[in-house]
Amino acid sequence: MAALYETWTFQEELPDLFQKLIHDLGRTKTSTKVSDCSQYNSLRAKSATLHAPTLRAILWLSGVFAGAETEGALGRQFGEGNTTNYYCMECKNGESHYALIYNWRNGKFKGCVQKADTVSVLPSIQEEQNIAERYIALLAFASTSIRRWRNTDRGATVYKL
Repeated sequence: MAALYETWTFQEELPDLFQKLIHDLGRTKTSTKVSDCSQYNSLRAKSATLHAPTLRAILWLSGVFAGAETEGALGRQFGEGNTTNYYCMECKNGESHYALIYNWRNGKFKGCVQKADTVSVLPSIQEEQNIAERYIALLAFASTSIRRWRNTDRGATVYKL
């Protein structure tokens, strides 16, 4: 079975909120306690590790949903019969602006980045790009059950989960 995440991603520091929580609870980033591990893990040596990019993605996504994060947008592109064709996301990382699209039918991503006046295609997720958590956030968004949407001048955006 192939690894879902590259090894280097597990070496990143956890967001402060989670660092404080595990410190206050006297826990660690990795646990081998049965109650902490996935029931679907069939390996003999079970462990569970908090994954910093995933936690940052969830925090960013919750900020967008709550209206606290103003440097991003999420939406769906609708097709015939009001079915979803693509999940879309715009975000900012430093001076770069990203647009990401997820095709849920074939599992493929497309993305581009704008730096100043230059727009280029995102070739892949790489360590130095530090954009992996945005892809994770887009997947988390796509996996949510959206109950209500509203139209804005930028298209459909999440209104309420």
